[in-house]
Amino acid sequence: MRNNEANTAPKLKRSAIPLAILLTSLVLVSIVCLFACSGGDDGSNTTRVVQAMVYFDENGPAAVAFVQDENKNYVSDAVLTMNDRPFEVTSDETDIPIYYLELYDLMGGDSLTFVAKRLNGTTIYAPPPSQIPLSMELLEPVSGQTVLPGDEVLVRWAGGDGATHIAAFYADNESKKEYWNDQQYEDVTSMTIPAGVVLQGGGIIGAAALSGDYPAFDAETGFDAFESWFVVYQDAVLAIDVPVEKGAVDFAQQGDGAECPNSPMNKYAAAAACSTEIGAIVGGIIWGIRWGIDAGKHPYCPILLGPIGYCIDYSTRFSHTVWVSGCLCPTNPKK
Repeated sequence: MRNNEANTAPKLKRSAIPLAILLTSLVLVSIVCLFACSGGDDGSNTTRVVQAMVYFDENGPAAVAFVQDENKNYVSDAVLTMNDRPFEVTSDETDIPIYYLELYDLMGGDSLTFVAKRLNGTTIYAPPPSQIPLSMELLEPVSGQTVLPGDEVLVRWAGGDGATHIAAFYADNESKKEYWNDQQYEDVTSMTIPAGVVLQGGGIIGAAALSGDYPAFDAETGFDAFESWFVVYQDAVLAIDVPVEKGAVDFAQQGDGAECPNSPMNKYAAAAACSTEIGAIVGGIIWGIRWGIDAGKHPYCPILLGPIGYCIDYSTRFSHTVWVSGCLCPTNPKK
């Protein structure tokens, strides 16, 4: 059941709209509302939109969520539960309330029931139960495989059973190019990143298995950024280094914090950009993968709130557009 209370903008049919344009538009909408965040009464006479994502960290699944009012302010006047377990509400320096819940005893194949209610007990949003997809393994491309700029790349995987949708994706480390193609799960076990997408330099490529209630999954209704949704996913990914032309600079190949970018955002702008990208799903997956790469290479990576926490911390200390492994989570953290 989708949120029937939400104000709906004109629906966009699924099309080949560049992801960068979509994300930029969503960021602008979010920044406008951030400075008026509040959580006054029980909101019984106003709209509430709830957006939640379940991701995996090294300990298992965990969930993050946001609640917005009719003016797109982030608020904390709702009660969220997953399998009858209550979310905790945290706030960073921007006072943006982020709902968080650890689900470490669950695993692929388990069912998730997400419910959002007002403080007076009225249901805001209660999508159908969703199954956590089984873990995935990336079969192609493989580590060490040569990928050249502009190459068509086959993405092939195993696993992900229980998902309703499957996606192949690519993103370079300097936010110049992002590609995402999702389909109904069925028996799809491979997709192709088309020619002309992959850029020189560092990047990530892989596949994600997704379940849940997400408007962009429905080709008939289209995508409305201001609508309640719930998604759970598993992914399989490979970090790639595409050969760089002679004389060009590739920050990603510097690696491990050797050449960290120095174009930080303020906390408000970072929170707006990161929460908006989480809302576009692919952004949440990309930042989650970056966090996973850092945590895998550099054990000192005490980032709270998963992809959104990592995205905000990295963006406020280094850059939102250029990612280098090891800057936020170095082997020997700098004071």
